[in-house]
Amino acid sequence: MNSFLHSALSIAAIFIWSIELPDKKVKFSDSIKNILGYNPSDLDTLQKFGELIHPSDYAGFFLSLDQYLAGAEDIFYYEYRVKNSEGEYKWFRIKGKTEQNENGKTVIAGAATDITHEKLKEKELNNAKAQFKLIAENTSDGIIVFEKEHIVFVSDSYTRQLGYSEDEEVGRDSAGIFELIHPEDRGIFNDIYAAIGKKEESLLYMYRARCKNGDYIWREDHANFFYDENGDYVRSIVVARDVTFRVEATAKLEAAKNKAQELARLKSSLLNNMSHELRTPLIGILGYAEIMAEEASQESERVMANRIFQGGKRLIRTINLILEYSRMESENYRVKAHNVNLEELFYEMREMFLPEAAKKNLKLEINVQKDLQEIFSNKVLLENIFMNLIDNAIKFTIKGGVTVSVNTTDDTTGTRELILKVTDTGIGIDEGNFDLIFDEFRQVSEGMDRHFEGSGLGLTLTKKWIEKLGGSITLESHINSGTTVSVFLPYHTSEQSVS
Repeated sequence: MNSFLHSALSIAAIFIWSIELPDKKVKFSDSIKNILGYNPSDLDTLQKFGELIHPSDYAGFFLSLDQYLAGAEDIFYYEYRVKNSEGEYKWFRIKGKTEQNENGKTVIAGAATDITHEKLKEKELNNAKAQFKLIAENTSDGIIVFEKEHIVFVSDSYTRQLGYSEDEEVGRDSAGIFELIHPEDRGIFNDIYAAIGKKEESLLYMYRARCKNGDYIWREDHANFFYDENGDYVRSIVVARDVTFRVEATAKLEAAKNKAQELARLKSSLLNNMSHELRTPLIGILGYAEIMAEEASQESERVMANRIFQGGKRLIRTINLILEYSRMESENYRVKAHNVNLEELFYEMREMFLPEAAKKNLKLEINVQKDLQEIFSNKVLLENIFMNLIDNAIKFTIKGGVTVSVNTTDDTTGTRELILKVTDTGIGIDEGNFDLIFDEFRQVSEGMDRHFEGSGLGLTLTKKWIEKLGGSITLESHINSGTTVSVFLPYHTSEQSVS
């Protein structure tokens, strides 16, 4: 039986002890050897055992013993550290009571349990609590800890959010929290209970919370839920962030966006209506001007009729651009693709602009890569892009010429591209005005004394058309040294290659 008891005590890390009074002789069970590495006979006096007690615990140990012997305590109890035979300290919890031994002498007998592992866990827990408190007190977000449905901890930053003190917050239950939430947002409680019911680990939600002064703030809470070994909810830690500024800023941006969209819609509608109203009578004016020019009996009458006709054509071109701009601004604008023969397209461009270039004594060259296949794109937009760029180059070139080159190449991602370059020897553009020329109704030369005609919509629309086709446009230019405009478009040869 003694052997069995010795084994059991050793496994349980417990040794039995007794102190015989008044001479304070000490006896230990054999299990002390397995636990501390000492033979019981080596520690036959309290003085010898006391030498093994940690200096920080020594006075407390003997004070607790004296208080018990004086009758101040019903039981001798103390937690202390004892040095083992290898010089390491271990924690023990000692309990004992007074009794009479077989010789009729008074002894204090009890047991000492090794609690070193328990103390290490306790230290780790205290360190974790200290770290948690340090983090909680040094973050702008509020930290709340719930045990079941009651608040047991709030950080200083949390109390600053709503204005309630720590004493007012700690102990508040779910019913009290419910009262602080805006009536329209109290449905979040259903979401929280549903998440806990599904044993979810976390939940993110937003709501308005009432401050102590009666104002509401927007909060975004990130709740983390914890469950016991049976899966029952026991605790949650919530990080609460004041997002009032973000919510209000988003609302203002949304309102500004809606207002801008409404203004754009009204602008497009106005331009569309005005353009149609102007276009209808202009067509009649152009018709009559053409008839007058043909039937005029005098040269002066023919000149005036031609001026009316040319001015009308210029005005109707501007109206057509405004109409196209209005269409491009519409959300319903869609681009339909089909096969386009590029060789035919650029042949038409050459035939169209050679007379224009000849009138200004300019040389026009259009160089198209040989064996260029059809492109799966939109012919109308391609025509508009090429016409605008070539027309612009001729318009702003006084002497020299315009060179157009068309090639294909692979971009950095391996996608085939069609590259159009229009180079002129014209007046050039200052680098500071590169962005301006793509703005609607803008030209580098503006006002009543501008040197060149135009509505300021040509390049704006050209850029929009290019972007509608999935391409991009770049500009290289210097004052009095000419300009090169480069257009990069996806070069799909069939509908299948697009996908």
